[in-house]
Amino acid sequence: MWPSRMPCGSSERWSRHIAAERDVVDALHEYEIGMRDYGFRAVRNSLKAMRQTVTDSTLTLVFSRTMLRAINALPSVKRRMARRLGEE
Repeated sequence: MWPSRMPCGSSERWSRHIAAERDVVDALHEYEIGMRDYGFRAVRNSLKAMRQTVTDSTLTLVFSRTMLRAINALPSVKRRMARRLGEE
């Protein structure tokens, strides 16, 4: 993965390491720690969201699907929601 596409401000971190001519092993170690934290946080958020949305109610399920389809059909709402993904 290229640094510009990495989460956690990784591209800035890589730039600092390159500019400071730090040891690559140290730079990779710091990157791995950041990615591990990012990954665990993402899994916790996903699990929380799943627990909030899992239901046995058919009516709730139909309502949820209808809302998601409506959001998908409205580009401005869809963009706004996409921008908020990953916020905590």
